[in-house]
Amino acid sequence: NLGTPVTATVTIHDTPFNVWRRAEFGTNANNSAISGDFADPDNDGIVNLLEYALNLDPNVPFVTGLPIPQIDPTCGCLTLTYTEVISATDILYLPESAASPGGPWSTDGVTEQVIANNGMTQTIKASDAGHPITTDGDRFMHLRITRFP
Repeated sequence: NLGTPVTATVTIHDTPFNVWRRAEFGTNANNSAISGDFADPDNDGIVNLLEYALNLDPNVPFVTGLPIPQIDPTCGCLTLTYTEVISATDILYLPESAASPGGPWSTDGVTEQVIANNGMTQTIKASDAGHPITTDGDRFMHLRITRFP
């Protein structure tokens, strides 16, 4: 005897990336050759995962909005300024530095500062402050983007 019937409602939310994919690609959202993480339908050399993470348009070939490297005279260190999408909760943004382009890459000595926030995106300045160029020689930075399934 199970007693009185009980009802419940379950709401399944899609990942932010899949919501973005449907908005950007419409009927092609399930076509991995067009909307897949590593597809580049606008042929600008930037794959969809990066277009999503950096708030770029995957349907328009345009490279403005990529991370910008600079040398900060205040710390004498390399910096990387990039855009972070606040609603992209399925993305990990990880600025890393190294002494050579082949690595090893590390977050050791890298600090981050939010320099702008418009409610939808944040502009982040990552500094390799722990490794001034004047004392540590060559330095390299990159932004590792990882999407959670």
